[in-house]
Amino acid sequence: MKPQPQPPLAQVHHVAIVRAVLVSVLVALAQGLAARAVLAQDVFSPNDVRIVNPGASLNSPSLDYAPAISADGKTLFFVSDRIGSKKQKSGTPSHDFWSAQKAARLDTVFLKPFNVDTLLRPADNGLNTSFNEGVPAISANRRVMYFTGCDRPDVLRKKKKVDSYDLAYECDIYVVELNDKGEWGIPRNLGTDINSEDWDGQPSLNSTGDRLYFASTRPGGYGDADIWYSDYDFKNRKWGKPKNAGPIINTRYRDWSPFIAANNRELFFASDGHKPNYGGTDFYVSLRNEKDQWSVPRNLGKPINTNANEAFLSTPAQRDVLYFSSERKDVSGVQGSYDVFMAFVPKSNLTIAAPLVGTVTDGCSGLPTSATITVYNPLTKRQFRDVLDNQKHTTFETVINDFDFGSLDKPADTLKLQIFADNPQYGRAFQELIIKRPKLNVAGTFDELDIPLVNIQYGSRADFSIALQAPDTVAIKPRRAMKKVLDGGATGLVMEEVVSVSVNRVLNYIFFEESTSAIAPRYVLLNSTQANTFQEEQLRGETLDKYYHVLNVYGSRLKKFPKSTITIVGCVNDTELKQQRSAQKNAKNANTSLLAQARAEAVFTYFKTVWGISEKRMKIVARELPATPSNREDSLGNIENRRVEILCDDWDIVKPVVDRSPFVIVSAPALNVSVGTPTPPLASRAAASNPERTMTLQTAALPTGQTQFKRRLVVTRNGKIWRTIDVPATSNTVTWNWRNNEGELPFDNTPLEVRMLIIDPSGRQCLSAPQVINVRRITTEEKKRERITDNNATDRTLERYNLIMFPFDKSDVGAMNSRILREYVLPRLFESSDVLVVGHTDVIGEAQYNQTLSQSRGNNARDDLARLAKGKYKTLESKGVGEEEPLFDNSLPEGRFYNRTVQVIIETPVTDAEK
Repeated sequence: MKPQPQPPLAQVHHVAIVRAVLVSVLVALAQGLAARAVLAQDVFSPNDVRIVNPGASLNSPSLDYAPAISADGKTLFFVSDRIGSKKQKSGTPSHDFWSAQKAARLDTVFLKPFNVDTLLRPADNGLNTSFNEGVPAISANRRVMYFTGCDRPDVLRKKKKVDSYDLAYECDIYVVELNDKGEWGIPRNLGTDINSEDWDGQPSLNSTGDRLYFASTRPGGYGDADIWYSDYDFKNRKWGKPKNAGPIINTRYRDWSPFIAANNRELFFASDGHKPNYGGTDFYVSLRNEKDQWSVPRNLGKPINTNANEAFLSTPAQRDVLYFSSERKDVSGVQGSYDVFMAFVPKSNLTIAAPLVGTVTDGCSGLPTSATITVYNPLTKRQFRDVLDNQKHTTFETVINDFDFGSLDKPADTLKLQIFADNPQYGRAFQELIIKRPKLNVAGTFDELDIPLVNIQYGSRADFSIALQAPDTVAIKPRRAMKKVLDGGATGLVMEEVVSVSVNRVLNYIFFEESTSAIAPRYVLLNSTQANTFQEEQLRGETLDKYYHVLNVYGSRLKKFPKSTITIVGCVNDTELKQQRSAQKNAKNANTSLLAQARAEAVFTYFKTVWGISEKRMKIVARELPATPSNREDSLGNIENRRVEILCDDWDIVKPVVDRSPFVIVSAPALNVSVGTPTPPLASRAAASNPERTMTLQTAALPTGQTQFKRRLVVTRNGKIWRTIDVPATSNTVTWNWRNNEGELPFDNTPLEVRMLIIDPSGRQCLSAPQVINVRRITTEEKKRERITDNNATDRTLERYNLIMFPFDKSDVGAMNSRILREYVLPRLFESSDVLVVGHTDVIGEAQYNQTLSQSRGNNARDDLARLAKGKYKTLESKGVGEEEPLFDNSLPEGRFYNRTVQVIIETPVTDAEK
């Protein structure tokens, strides 16, 4: 009489095991002297195998069986009725699914096992229930489990019971998925697509997720229990009709517990019908080809198989460790009647397989990002898809095996996988992963295929560097106090306060953008309340910072001196003249003063509404070109003629703004910031360290106007914003002069923290890690204290008179400049003073001509000052630097006007200047 089908181990009783063992022993004795020949057919020889029982770190005194190891060999699922499993109605523990993890594939010590589903559902319809569950099959991404469920309410039952097995073993195959909370959901019976009214169980899912192997006692088989399989129909989203694995795999007896290796070729299973057999159910393996044909199964051999029952085998992708269940007692560490064992075996010399694991992260924070993953193989057209979240499911996993390299007869040497990550907000990121097919080594096995972790990133932190500009020692000589601090090892920004007087002539021009009469936003406009508290003596910053208050300076002075009057002259340039005239039907009668009038009225209205200046004190004149136009043949000069001129003969209105706050010398005039193009930094490093791997980043279609990354320099002090500067899309550099938005330099020794803010096309912001710049400010009070103990220290003032402006292409000093020299410069000259007069020009015209013009300006101002001073100075020198050392931004019309100047620099010992 042939042995009856053994039930799934979730319901094994020792009586059934003993009966099976006796049958197997009789079969083994019948083989007799053929045992020596049998060994020659085994897959592994005893010398090549090491059996290990992981002991109490994994097994328990209860039943532990049906191991299912992950592709990377670090996570094990198994079945156990140990303490902690859910209770059956009888009060005894049911067979539940458990899991254990370890640090490395070849480790034998596991972390403490845990029950994978402890949720108590009222309907008792979860993964682990009061019924018995058995034999898990985990998908490559560990999100889906197929398993055997017995006696559940929705199991397919025979309408007519034939024998006791029909009553006792009602089992089907179920599927369950992890939900968004990382919990196993409600299992679903696969129904008649897979199951029958007979016993069905012990599923094994292939690494690509499109074929399910299982065991069944259904009609149409070859023996008591056969191995079947079903292929998934992706078009109709259902499993196809099951097929019997055929007579090469199945025998008259029990063939079950199938496991398809990650290589998708090696089918391991347990059988007591194949020969040779060492007793009970032994493990066998058969190799599949491209035509779905199977090789003759081979016994795995001793010491894996024994005269006891072995069942349920699993192996990671590398196929160098076999996990299996056995009731053997010949290995130390045995805990119960059924334990999970590990067999270390030689790698396959027939097949290759390796896990492909990847993540999608935010390049800024490094945290997981949700995305839909697609892994596409152009060779085979195979496609793997997964959906990641940013909490529980953050890793995608699949397996690369023989079939991915094309034909088994003529496989490709190189595989170029295409990996896409799609996010509805951030677009698409794409990576091409190049994998070389392993070669057979001298030992006859394949070299290990180790695929590095794939990391796809959305966005990135800014790649930027900072450098301090070299100091300008031409116009400003190195000073003793600063040098002392720098020589002492100070790094970063060093500032020294210097007793100073700065005379800033306020340019009486307001420049406009083309064809508009709106006052440009760079000019500071106040409301009437702010105007009441405005004081020009409190204006800080550089010359241009004060100039942008020109309307407020003039407004406050007109309010202070109520008898003064002004003329507001509106002008246009040649381009605007042509535009206006072409818009008129009769050019001879064209009114070309409309735009000029509107510009003058804009200034007029501001003085009237904000500063309360009477209309009777302001006269509007509209004309075409200014009375003294800039170079009309040059585009920059043409821009300067779009302006309003405020004309006044009253010195109280047009006199310079005097700033007596300490002048601050800096060790570096500015900070240079170089910004890299935003790219995924981790991906770049991976590509550089592995020449077999390349990565590119593609951006999905974006809304209009969102075509590029935005970059912004963000500087903070003590956690508060000090300055922000947008980096133009056309440039990867930005220069910052240390000042905040109010034009102030750092006022104490608090460090500066420089970051780069990246705003990607989706609007997501990423702030880089800070680069810290130390700050040291040497105050005038500090230097006074030092002079008490250092009598040799000589502190000097630094006075700048750099707004003696010249008309375009002129070098004559003129009446206004002579008055500035006489009233401001002359009183500050002492016999100990060193005076340097430096001539400058704008960039209009040829450089050599500008050099000569600047020298002429410097010489004329020097001679005028010498005539006034009559030798009241220590040294008086002049030079011209042309357009090479601009004091102001030549890209702005006001900057070019201010560069038409000489800068008078006076240094006097503080002890003399204070007298």
